[in-house]
Amino acid sequence: MTNTTSTLTKLRPNPSIIERMVILLQAGRDASYIADALLLTLSTVYFWIRRFTTEGPENNTYKKRGRPVGSGKMMTPENELLIQGLIASPNQPQDYGLHHSTWTRKAIAELIYNKLQLKIAERTLSDYLRSWGYSSQKPVKVAYQRDPEKVELWTNVTIKDIRDSAEKHNAVVFFGDESSFHTESFNGKSFSPIGCTPVITRL
Repeated sequence: MTNTTSTLTKLRPNPSIIERMVILLQAGRDASYIADALLLTLSTVYFWIRRFTTEGPENNTYKKRGRPVGSGKMMTPENELLIQGLIASPNQPQDYGLHHSTWTRKAIAELIYNKLQLKIAERTLSDYLRSWGYSSQKPVKVAYQRDPEKVELWTNVTIKDIRDSAEKHNAVVFFGDESSFHTESFNGKSFSPIGCTPVITRL
């Protein structure tokens, strides 16, 4: 008496079982013997016998049914690359007239609609972001007035002069911005490639 198995095993036995099935068929064993020997249902054995008869025993792989992966996507690969480029740091929602401070799903969905006239649900957008390798992260805040040259001058010259002067006059230097008081609101998280911390500017 044949054994019953799961639906997956009925239709998709692993490759090693299929190879053993081919060997038994070539040795002249009947379907009932093979079903008992490999713990398969008769319907599964007959399915593969028909497959071997029409396509040959060398074609012993299972062909997955259904639509090809990615065939149901609303955005083309080119459109996906376009959107990824638009939301890449340091680009921010305000740069495109969006009333959002970070790249949330809602902000990205609005950008896609404005640029491509495609309405994509936030749940569907989560699948896109996952496939792009994006995750929701806490952004680093940078003042929009920041001047890289002045920052370098402060770091390498000015702060050293201040320390030398304080040491000379036996004084103590205090920095108000190191007191951990936050005067700006919390901006939430922003989507960015995994491993790349997003940066947002603030007043």
